[in-house]
Amino acid sequence: MKILMVCSEFPLLSETFILDQVTGLIDRGHDVRILAKRPRTINVQHTQVDEYGLTERTTYVDAAVGPAKVVKFVKAAFAAFAEGKRRLVLTACAIAFGKIIRLRPRAIDPLELLVHAKALLKMEPPDIAVCHFGPQGDLAVCLREGLGLKFPVVTVFHGHDMSALLYQKGEQVYRHLLASGDLFLPISDRFRDRLVALGAPAERVMVQRMGLNLALFPDGDCEGTGRGREFLFLSIGRLVEKKGHKHTIRAFANCQASNPGLAMRLVIVGDGILLPELRMLAAQLRLGDAAVFAGGLSRQGVREHLLAANAFVLPSVTAPDGDSEGIPVSIMEAMAMGLPVISTVHSGIPEIVQDGITGILVPERDDAALALAMGKLATAPDFSASMGRAGRRYIADRLDLGIWNDLLVERLSDAIDQAKFR
Repeated sequence: MKILMVCSEFPLLSETFILDQVTGLIDRGHDVRILAKRPRTINVQHTQVDEYGLTERTTYVDAAVGPAKVVKFVKAAFAAFAEGKRRLVLTACAIAFGKIIRLRPRAIDPLELLVHAKALLKMEPPDIAVCHFGPQGDLAVCLREGLGLKFPVVTVFHGHDMSALLYQKGEQVYRHLLASGDLFLPISDRFRDRLVALGAPAERVMVQRMGLNLALFPDGDCEGTGRGREFLFLSIGRLVEKKGHKHTIRAFANCQASNPGLAMRLVIVGDGILLPELRMLAAQLRLGDAAVFAGGLSRQGVREHLLAANAFVLPSVTAPDGDSEGIPVSIMEAMAMGLPVISTVHSGIPEIVQDGITGILVPERDDAALALAMGKLATAPDFSASMGRAGRRYIADRLDLGIWNDLLVERLSDAIDQAKFR
């Protein structure tokens, strides 16, 4: 298959699930091309980007809007109209008008529609488009219709697109996508039910888990994980509100105070806008060297921290803007490495973290319960290790990336066949 992967920015350090899907499809002999905005400048990159030549497979669009957005839109619209893309221009103008009068909001920007169309016309027509996140699915169906193309559109829903975006724009934001898209692949049962409630045809909605490449997490690793003199709690995630890092820091301080004779340390891997605030919080709590901010890391760097850790903590919350998780890949990676997980009863997390078996789940924003859970693992290493082993078995049995990528290929092939008869 000739597969077009439509992303927002690519590659992003935090979105390893997209990278794994792209490389998995390439490994299976499919021609994958990527249409995306150029990512923000980063100093760290995953090795697969170079190994698979993904930069050469990616077409980047000029999506920088800035203060001259209206002028750019008018110029792009006139250029598309002159080239005979009248339907595309009408669609873009309708979206722009809807934004102005705040009627029938859409998940996409009209200027981005036009610049993506210009880029897509320079590419070889795909057999199918796989879109990561709802707005990219909406973009793809508009591109298909506006350019008179025939490829089916498959949309994978992850988290922000099923939470904050719906909160900000309303439940009608995906109306056109759900009516026109060919297949919808939410990553959790919770999102599947939500999509059907929003109007997606139930027969076109199928859960597609973001699995893990278990070759990166060999069985032997979990047996020797975190056997140092101090108990090391590890948290991995962008430094944004929904990851709950401030709750982790406060709970860690409480756990330290409640267990003065136990040496423990907290390492937070990730980067983001909350870094100054979180550093200040750690300083106010006088955590000193016991709290480490490791920054954004490559997969190898993350794996080294997983190997050193005793337990994984990610108390996800629903942010004030409605943003919430899907199922954090970092939780799955920790389980694959044999680490017990402490998290929250939040979004799709209870679908993979079994409370009392593979980890401990506490209510959102309950720092006291979080501290108790941390203390429970830190003071009972055998109990902690048994949870870690159960988590590893769960990942191996249900979230193997190879199995999920094989299933994705089947679903894409079926979508292409079904589209031929519509």
